[in-house]
Amino acid sequence: MATRPHLPPHIRKRKLTDSEPIVDPAPEPASKRQKQRQTIASFWDNLSRLWLTRRALEELGRRIPEPVSIERPVHPIIDKATKKKFNLADLQRFARHGGPDLSDLRGYPSPTPSLSLPPTMKPSQSGSNKRTKTGKESGVTSSGGKSSAYDANFRQKLKDSGVIIDDLGAEPENWAAIQTRLAHRRDSLSSSRFPDVDFKKFRKANQDAASEDGVKMDAFRTIAGTAAIPHQGDKLFNNLVDFPGGEIAVAKPDWYDGSDPTELRKELRKTLSGYIEPSTNDSLPLLPNFFTEVKGPDGSPRVVESQALQDATLGARGILAIRGYINPSTQYDNNAYTIAATYLPNGLLTVYAMHPVPVTGQRYSVEYRMMQLRSFAMIDRPETFREGASFLRNARDLAKEFRDRHIVMANNKAQSTPSSGPLSSGTMQSDGPPRPDSDTSSDELSLGDGPQSQVYPGKRQSGK
Repeated sequence: MATRPHLPPHIRKRKLTDSEPIVDPAPEPASKRQKQRQTIASFWDNLSRLWLTRRALEELGRRIPEPVSIERPVHPIIDKATKKKFNLADLQRFARHGGPDLSDLRGYPSPTPSLSLPPTMKPSQSGSNKRTKTGKESGVTSSGGKSSAYDANFRQKLKDSGVIIDDLGAEPENWAAIQTRLAHRRDSLSSSRFPDVDFKKFRKANQDAASEDGVKMDAFRTIAGTAAIPHQGDKLFNNLVDFPGGEIAVAKPDWYDGSDPTELRKELRKTLSGYIEPSTNDSLPLLPNFFTEVKGPDGSPRVVESQALQDATLGARGILAIRGYINPSTQYDNNAYTIAATYLPNGLLTVYAMHPVPVTGQRYSVEYRMMQLRSFAMIDRPETFREGASFLRNARDLAKEFRDRHIVMANNKAQSTPSSGPLSSGTMQSDGPPRPDSDTSSDELSLGDGPQSQVYPGKRQSGK
């Protein structure tokens, strides 16, 4: 007989005594569950179009009431004619095959529970009509009822909130200047300083990356370079004002560049915190306006694009907030100050620019438009890599210049108007940043003054 192995004292199971009650974990408060349920319901109810996804079907199932059960009197199983009991096995077999035909019964109403659905969850009247269904950005989760980028309805929610990818629309005013600036070749990526052997090392690292973290650490960092720009990654943006509608999951960029918090005056950080400080950890970079989303070997191109779209919107909203503080009259200038990129393990690097546009006659007052600047097949050949890496590194430098220029102007404004208090709650918008009053003239703080002002080229960074 096998002996029971001796367990060390620190991992032995302790027997419960009769005097020790078994305590169940405390149930979640009913008020919190009800609030989460309302959040989920409002997400689906407010969408303009619903995509047929698993979570959409789960939500439909939650809205269908349970069938009404009607108790019937129990009678003995006896044949009244012969006064004999039926054989139970025969009766069960009869029931399994459908039982008697009850279609000719009259006077007995079948339970027909009513099903009340919002307009966006009702089927279309005809097959030729478009389905008016909606869903979440990435699927409602059980924790908090938020939506993330892994569901087909995620993009629909973004679109309904005025966030779109518009490669065919009107370009921002500084579009050509950005393209020219980002296309500049960097000495650190010349064939002498980045030879073909380094490109082969990059291709191998990209090929060997077995996960998303591997792609980020081994491949993308080679593309991003080593410029001394404050950056972070995999940090929840849990300090920002809720996304329009409030049903979208908190963003968590794989990489973002921002500014050192000490560069902006403390009172401004407090005033604009919900728009420019992404994390509750106030030591992390603020005013992020450069983002990168990366996917592993099994990642979806549409998911990574949707994540970049959400990131860039939050970044553009932050820039818009600080511009509103500097000078409300020039807050909207139709320029792009936010850049986002995506990278897939097949070597495809795509870079986008995001700019906000005021709109009227919509459920939202600001439309955020993301447009593709360039894309590069980074594992194609050494020259393509050098071109793409230069483009991305220049984008990081340019985004930093955008931040620095706005921070300097905001600090100057705060210093020149020390009596100005914090923004009142009446200046907050549901889909845009605060719009404070200002007595500063547009000539003083207009971002359109001076040579090369549309991109603020200034001095190029010395980083690699």
